[in-house]
Amino acid sequence: MSTADHPSPGISSGYWQSKNVTRRRVLKASGVAGLAALFAAACGGDGGNSKGAAGKKVDFSPIVDTTSKAVSGGIFKAASPIDIPTMDWRVSGSPGVGLVSTWVYSNLVKFKAGVKTRADGTVEGDLAQSWEVSPDGMTLTMKLRPDAKWDQRAPTNGRAFDAEDVIWTWNNWSRIGTRRSDVVNSASPDAPFVSATATDKSTVVFKLAFPDGMALPLLASTGHMMIAPREAEDKFDMKSEARGTGPWIVSEYRPSASIAHRKNPNWYRKDRPFLDGFDTAIVPDYSSQLSQFKAKNIWNHVASRNDVVQLKKDHADLQLMPGDFPLGWSYLQIGWEANSPFRDERVRQAASMVIDRQTFLETFENTKEFEEAGIPVETRVNTHISSGWESFWLDPKSKDFGPNARYFNFDVAEAKKLLAAAGFSNGFDSQITFPGSPTYGTDFVTRTEVMAGMLESAGIRLKRNVVEANTSVNYLPNYVQKPDRIYPGVASGAKAPSPDPSIGIFYAYASGGSRSVLAKDMDPALDSQIQKMRVEQDANRRRSQIHELQRYLAKAMWAIPHPGLSADVNTGWPWVMNQGVYSSWVASPSLPSQVYTNLWLDKTKAPS
Repeated sequence: MSTADHPSPGISSGYWQSKNVTRRRVLKASGVAGLAALFAAACGGDGGNSKGAAGKKVDFSPIVDTTSKAVSGGIFKAASPIDIPTMDWRVSGSPGVGLVSTWVYSNLVKFKAGVKTRADGTVEGDLAQSWEVSPDGMTLTMKLRPDAKWDQRAPTNGRAFDAEDVIWTWNNWSRIGTRRSDVVNSASPDAPFVSATATDKSTVVFKLAFPDGMALPLLASTGHMMIAPREAEDKFDMKSEARGTGPWIVSEYRPSASIAHRKNPNWYRKDRPFLDGFDTAIVPDYSSQLSQFKAKNIWNHVASRNDVVQLKKDHADLQLMPGDFPLGWSYLQIGWEANSPFRDERVRQAASMVIDRQTFLETFENTKEFEEAGIPVETRVNTHISSGWESFWLDPKSKDFGPNARYFNFDVAEAKKLLAAAGFSNGFDSQITFPGSPTYGTDFVTRTEVMAGMLESAGIRLKRNVVEANTSVNYLPNYVQKPDRIYPGVASGAKAPSPDPSIGIFYAYASGGSRSVLAKDMDPALDSQIQKMRVEQDANRRRSQIHELQRYLAKAMWAIPHPGLSADVNTGWPWVMNQGVYSSWVASPSLPSQVYTNLWLDKTKAPS
């Protein structure tokens, strides 16, 4: 393992009390030396908050449902920064495969779209029109849609979808699927599904290894088992061709250049899509995307949040719409060495309480610039689940959270009392490990350095251990996924979004699991709570259990969440109608089937 030890940059504790650092200066700082200079200047520097965007105030555009006025036809001009490594969603985790999978293929069930509100994770039918769970929770019986048909092109030739397609997909995907270990019990004992059989052409029966409230969200996930036709066995190659039952077909693909989607006349919803199709240029360079968007040659949202305010000021007709909260969840994970101070709950609580979440969000989420431009941007504090989980997330600022919310408050004095009570009146020396590459985003290292500086304000002195080599080879297996979780200090990392918070909680906190932050049997009480949540079939009771788990974890603080998130701000041109009206579940985005099918073009406003 190749690592580099870096000394502390000497971040002053006075910084976070004075809050004299502006967002732009933080983001301009690069590397450890840059941060050191930044914080030194902060303590006696220019002494003012960023003025943000000055001048004319702007606000969100009204969200108007114009479906009753929709006119069919037209081709949407879009862009993607990512090419398609393969069209076969079964064996690729690349985001590029989504340009095919979520457009062309369907799931048995799907997450219900939000209409003029954010989607909340409710599951509804897709290729399955109804289902029933046995009283013991061990059998899931699904009745399939009678009106779903495959792509009219050979070799599927528009034939009716049936149970044989589901069984072929199950047998094939459970053997080769990249993420089958989340679903298929033979691939992982933590996965619920044992088998799938067809009792007739319209009925599929799944057997489970144990009762599991996560079963339906797993089947709804666009990152897991979508349904392919049995002709994929030997009549076409899924790597280079796509034949589905969804709202679109891939009519043309030019590698590294473009992909064209056209309306699928065989989709079971005969009143959608309104558009005839999408022409998507593959444009990796961000500046080129933005330039083409400004020229109105690209119509989908491409702007980073740093460019949105100025873009609106330059284009008065540009529509601004509130977007979803992302589901990224980053954390400081504890290394459970026998003599680690972090084994003491009070130390972990203190570390959380010296994180100034408000200033962090203002700094990294660009909220001041939006607010000063008249654009309200909602921010949220992460608990031990991502704050993007909507109704599952419990706001620590709300009265419902209870007394453990105090561990998310910024209170350096109280943190020092906790450290003193734990025997560390003068603080202690430890270590923080993180990848030096932008594995978790371009500013992840800077965010980690800022959090480390906050911990140092309470006397938790952290030597930097930067893993410069390949993250998946050196960082993950030797730190955040190390079986015994024994390493010095803390490690900064991230969890990939899961299709449902229950799944994320199970993998993050069930002690001893392959992705858990805890070593085996560290918290039997927590394991018991998680098991009750997992088997719960009633969605409302399971949501309440997830709320209670957040209260519990706030005190135990088995990992220290990165501060929080802000809602996206989306842009669009005024001739694209129904923008912002429909939303898909952010954990398993189905934009092509749930959002794009409802868009339509006002040709009186569109550029010629």
